[in-house]
Amino acid sequence: MPPTRFDRPLWLTILCAALVMLAVWGMIDPLLAWYFPRTANGVAPIPPSRLATEFGVWAGVAILGGFLFKPANWARQTFFAYTAAVTVALLTYAPKEDIAPVIAKLVGACLLLALPGAHRYYLGRDPRRPPNTEKEPAALQSQARKGKYDY
Repeated sequence: MPPTRFDRPLWLTILCAALVMLAVWGMIDPLLAWYFPRTANGVAPIPPSRLATEFGVWAGVAILGGFLFKPANWARQTFFAYTAAVTVALLTYAPKEDIAPVIAKLVGACLLLALPGAHRYYLGRDPRRPPNTEKEPAALQSQARKGKYDY
């Protein structure tokens, strides 16, 4: 039986919710900087290309963060691939002083999604049970049934 939302580890639920909230803030922050530029402090408004890049990156994180609530391994693998693509793109094209926090957040989330509890959850196994013990109860039940009806 595949895991349900109630079988999801609490830390994984918090991580997925934090990713979605971080992504929503990541989409709102450049828009606020665009509409309310801080030129009084000497900070120039951000260029439209950077606005589109930041908005697009965080929109992708928000969409994939929402899919991470599902117990499907494709969602986790897609997030890994998206993080790799965004990291390569940011290292290639973005200003170097702006990319460190974004890459740190995405890679940190990938590391947490690679933990054994998350791995078992996304593969459809019970995350509360240690590995290699899932078939044991069924085997014990079949042995008990054999002994019960043996005449």
